[in-house]
Amino acid sequence: MNKILLIVPDKDLQERAEAYLSHINIQDVILESTHMYGTSEALAAKFDANIVIARGITGQAIKRTHRDIHFVDIAITSDDIIAALAECKRKNGNQRIALILSDTNTTRLQQLEEVTGLSIQPYYISDEDDIRLVIEDVKSRGIHSIIGGVTVCQYCQQMGLSAIKIRTGAEAMERAINEALNAAKSINRERTKTNLLRTLLNNNRDAIIAVDSDGLVIDMNNQANLIFHLPDEKKHPLYIQDIFSDADWINTLHTGEHSERLQTIDNKLMLVNRSPILVDSHQAGVLLTFQNTEEIRETEVRIRKQLSSKGLVAHHTFEHIVAVNSVMLQRIATAKKYSQVESSVLIMGETGTGKE
Repeated sequence: MNKILLIVPDKDLQERAEAYLSHINIQDVILESTHMYGTSEALAAKFDANIVIARGITGQAIKRTHRDIHFVDIAITSDDIIAALAECKRKNGNQRIALILSDTNTTRLQQLEEVTGLSIQPYYISDEDDIRLVIEDVKSRGIHSIIGGVTVCQYCQQMGLSAIKIRTGAEAMERAINEALNAAKSINRERTKTNLLRTLLNNNRDAIIAVDSDGLVIDMNNQANLIFHLPDEKKHPLYIQDIFSDADWINTLHTGEHSERLQTIDNKLMLVNRSPILVDSHQAGVLLTFQNTEEIRETEVRIRKQLSSKGLVAHHTFEHIVAVNSVMLQRIATAKKYSQVESSVLIMGETGTGKE
């Protein structure tokens, strides 16, 4: 289940957002909204959501500090800025304007000045400390018209300055919500694939460990946890050398060749296979599989018994061989000794010599 949290800086935008969210009904997605502005709350908050939508310095703070959350920015559009510039022009005339933004890629200053006929001094901020410094600079330049987000306007009000708020348009908000919904669908698809892969790994009788080109363990199944006595909650990052010092995986990574070797692990004889992991013909890592040789032998015995029950066995025994020659009798005695071993025996001889 994915949870999308929409963070808005003022009550007006929250009401508009909730009205839009009320018409959305998508399976396996929970949609909620909350009110928050500035960076202090964003840095301290523990979000009960895996997708967060926000704007301005609040959104940038979340993006920087909550890297485990998929972040969607409510972009401030040129239309939003032009609307704020027009409002400022109506109130203050053609005075020079301080435009305070959190995103350097929001708009092109020269085009805005050409469209509005105003002189604009841009500032870019990332937190409240930047806001204080910027406002001091604005005052020192003698600029009396200020445009910015909710946090900027709050600081201006505290310092006895007037400011015009950049309001998020419906189009920008709806675009961000739809982007978050698409992200939720993608996360669901990837989660399904991951769960399927996890099920396949854990239902494999062999222990399996996948490592990347640096030896970092990408994934491992429950059987590998048992062999190497690892807890379910393992330390991160976990390197293959930390759990299996004789992994010998680097050679496979460099050569791209499959290899296998008998090794003793946890007092058990294991057949360890090393296979390269290729991504777009590039050596991306190594897959190690661990097979217990005793289990291999038991499997072979079961197969032979099943073949025997189906009649897929030899139809002649040593008693069918008629011989009186001492050399032949010695050969039969030797063959009986070999027959006691659970291994394949290659009998060579020309056609017609009685290999059957």
